[in-house]
Amino acid sequence: MIFDFEIIATYNVQEFFAHFQKLDHPLSLEIHSNQDKEVSIVFVTRQNIFIKSSPAVVWEHVYNVKSWPEWIRSIRGVELLETPKLNAKGKLYFKNQKITIFNIASLETKKSIQIEMPLFWSEMTFDVRLLDIDGGTAVTIEAHANGLWEKVIFKLLGRRLGKVLEENLRTLNALINGFTEDAPRVVANQ
Repeated sequence: MIFDFEIIATYNVQEFFAHFQKLDHPLSLEIHSNQDKEVSIVFVTRQNIFIKSSPAVVWEHVYNVKSWPEWIRSIRGVELLETPKLNAKGKLYFKNQKITIFNIASLETKKSIQIEMPLFWSEMTFDVRLLDIDGGTAVTIEAHANGLWEKVIFKLLGRRLGKVLEENLRTLNALINGFTEDAPRVVANQ
């Protein structure tokens, strides 16, 4: 679905949200406000999965950037320029031969990691959060863009990005639990 984001200017914000939430898509909207009461709408895609393993085991794959190519299919390699910690920088080598710099923007051991990377005069942010639930771990990956091209990025990549995040979570689950078929379905936008 191609969504005309310019419609924001003609809609009351509440009407816009009501209309947007009825559409079939992997995106959600969030309202952000700063101290000057400026409001911005952020387009977010989010995928969740339950993995039958402890947060500590899941964290080893999420935190260990060298293991990312094992479960993030678009990445062929990772070079960490320093020890993995808050504000550590690295390089992602994609299978399409592109290379980008990333930054660990937020880190809470065995709970969450936030990765930021430049993308077309904007910044793409990926948040991975783990929640300990009886018998396993709920894993959420959330992606959003900030900057000049954020609306264009989500207009072009939104639906595909949701599918890619779903595939990555299914691969992570299979990697941890040692199976590839009958992996539990990912639950979108929860």
